[in-house]
Formats: sequence, structure tokens, C-alpha cells
Amino acid sequence: MPSVGFSITPVGRFIPVKARIAARVFLCGNDLGQIDDSEKPYYSGKIVWNLNPGITFNGNFRLPTECAEKKENLQLELGIAVIDPYEREHELLPICYTYNRTGEYWFMEPTSFDELKRHRKWETIQMELDESNRV
Repeated sequence: MPSVGFSITPVGRFIPVKARIAARVFLCGNDLGQIDDSEKPYYSGKIVWNLNPGITFNGNFRLPTECAEKKENLQLELGIAVIDPYEREHELLPICYTYNRTGEYWFMEPTSFDELKRHRKWETIQMELDESNRV
């Protein structure tokens, strides 16, 4: 870190597709915005990727330096839109990746950041209620 690598492979065997990928960074629940390199805006959703069958693309982008300097929770949310051969855009459901700082690895959360945040708020409220009931 603060560099993130990943792989993307189209699932079709014969038909090429296109995609738009937007990566958004969240540190300790705060939205740090989309990854946006003005020279190569591959992760901002501004540029279309050409994905050919059987070819795996190994991507890489840098995170803001504060993500490495601070020890708080770190999440990435990916928004992906696949564009079929008829130029129809299909937005996939957002997914999140959480960085485990102790083990130094990423794991996938099968939901959006908003869902994670809402659940975590509920956990905090529930813990406060549990503690107040013990008194």
C-alpha cells in the first residue's frame, strides 16, 4: 500500500465487451472520493476499457497517502458498468473491498459501502444499548 493491484477477465469466450470502472476510497467511514488520475482516468469511470475474450488485464492504482499513514478502517467500493456489443450499458451492483491491516490483505464484501456503513452504525447503537442494559 498505497498501491492497489487487481485482475479483470471478461467471462465470455468469443465476444469482446467494454467496461467503465469507478473506484471510490473510504477511510474511517469518510469518503475520500474516486481514484482520478488526470493523465490516465481508468478508475474514475470516465474512460471505457476494451476487454477482449481470454485476455486478463492486471490493473494498478495508487491510494491517497493518508490511507497508508493512518490505521483506521479502509474500504474501496467498485462501481462497474459493462457495455455489451450493442453498446448497451449494464451497471453491476457495487461491491466493496476491505483492507485487513493486521494480515495486510484485501477481502471482498458482497455489498455497497452504504450498506456496510448502515450496518456498522446499527452495531454501534446495539453495543451502546447492551452496555446501558447491564447497569
